[in-house]
Amino acid sequence: MSFVATIRLHLRFSAMKPVLSIVVPCRNESHYIQGVLQSLFAQESVPGEFEVIVVDGMSEDGTRELVDD
Repeated sequence: MSFVATIRLHLRFSAMKPVLSIVVPCRNESHYIQGVLQSLFAQESVPGEFEVIVVDGMSEDGTRELVDD
């Protein structure tokens, strides 16, 4: 069985190299993914830059489209 993933990077603040990477694996999470991403980007306790990597496991419910917006 193979796993196909789509990876999308988001950088907070500027294009500097991030000091922290947060990986969010998801599949068919259209009801939750926007809230998860909003919560992550609202964090202020992380010093410096960070990136959020969303790994989509072939969602069929529009999750990828929501992340792309």
